[in-house]
Amino acid sequence: MRKNQLARKTITGGVACALLLGSFAAAGSFNQQAYAAEAVQISAAYSSSPLISQHLNSIVRDTAWLADKEEAVIYAALAKGQTLAEASGLTAAELNDKLTALLNEDIAHLYEDSDAPASEVDALKTQGAEAIASAVSEKGFKPAAPVAAVDLKALVQDQLKLAVSTAAAISDQETSDIESRVQAGQSLAEASGLSQGDLAGKLTAQLNQAIDNAVNNKHVAPSVVQAAKAQGALLIAEVVAHGTSGSSVTGSSSVTAAVYEAVYGRIDRIVADASLIADKDYIDVTDVLQAGGTLVQATGLSESGLYDALVQLMDADIQQAANKASIAADALSQAQTEAHQQIQTIIHTAGYTATANKQSVEELKAKVQDQLKLAASEAATLADKELYEVEDALKQGAGLADAAGLSASELTQKLTASLNQFIDANAANLDAEAVAQIKQDAANAISTLVQSGIQQ
Repeated sequence: MRKNQLARKTITGGVACALLLGSFAAAGSFNQQAYAAEAVQISAAYSSSPLISQHLNSIVRDTAWLADKEEAVIYAALAKGQTLAEASGLTAAELNDKLTALLNEDIAHLYEDSDAPASEVDALKTQGAEAIASAVSEKGFKPAAPVAAVDLKALVQDQLKLAVSTAAAISDQETSDIESRVQAGQSLAEASGLSQGDLAGKLTAQLNQAIDNAVNNKHVAPSVVQAAKAQGALLIAEVVAHGTSGSSVTGSSSVTAAVYEAVYGRIDRIVADASLIADKDYIDVTDVLQAGGTLVQATGLSESGLYDALVQLMDADIQQAANKASIAADALSQAQTEAHQQIQTIIHTAGYTATANKQSVEELKAKVQDQLKLAASEAATLADKELYEVEDALKQGAGLADAAGLSASELTQKLTASLNQFIDANAANLDAEAVAQIKQDAANAISTLVQSGIQQ
């Protein structure tokens, strides 16, 4: 780790974690809302690079460090309309040079193993220098407001809960009448008296608009948005065409949705997967991402090498879900195609972060259990075997290590490392002791699976 980066991390505490979550709430003790509400925002052009955006968002903190002052003192001076230079006690030229040097250091680190042309690096440095110069001389400078993560899965479920009332409004009927028909076994289309295509189209359009509104001005990867829309559209199509026998439309099961859950699960852990594939520490990979790099740059792998490895993991999970749900071949192909497109987008997304949401210990435990169910596909990938070969051996009573043809110690170490990275990526805001216990329980479960096999 570079000395300047270490010094700044020592001072700021928790900034890296805050960046990963898409929020700067963890950094600094001074309430940023206290200073001038009318302060001018930095031009949107300066935030076109994630790396430059990161430096602009932390420029007050960096200024305090360079000037050897408390961050709150800098914010108080800005609130009175001073510039960053005036607040720091340094000349504008001196502060500008020091801040630009910090940015250039990160740029150099980002591109040190890259084949990017020098012109691209120089252009980024020029853009960053201009942004910093503008910020240093701006009176009452105010960093961009933090952005919040968006739970698109919950949003899709919330929209599905509104399907009956929306259908009632579209068909000019009472919600209670349609609910009664749906509970009696009719599809939502039949209950509302509308064609499947018309109703599904209107509900999907409403869902897509809700998703667009939720992610507006927030750093949510396009691939994640597309996946949410795709899963939502499929769930809506099923509800419209088949209805449900229960008391809630969202209670219906969907074999296609099961596959998309597998896609979501693998996308959720794509950074951890990439770290494992590249044999790099998860924190080192996220450091590069937080500095505005891509997964290809962060792992040091070739584009095709990283893509192919991630696709292999994704396809194994999709196939496993499809086998259990007996999904049609065309739906399976569609899910794979869309998943591959998401991977392609993500590995080239500068500053990619998965949308991490606050969750309880029990929710994380449930996620870990879901990941343990994928141990066979993980082992097959590590052993360069087909999933069915491993599963056939497991059905014959072999342990997972024997089924994969790997040593028990090697397989246990790799599966545990992979799962620990997944836990770390999903353990935001959880008690450290609880997380440690989850890791220990997971390690014990993996040891049992490796030695004894998986209950089918």
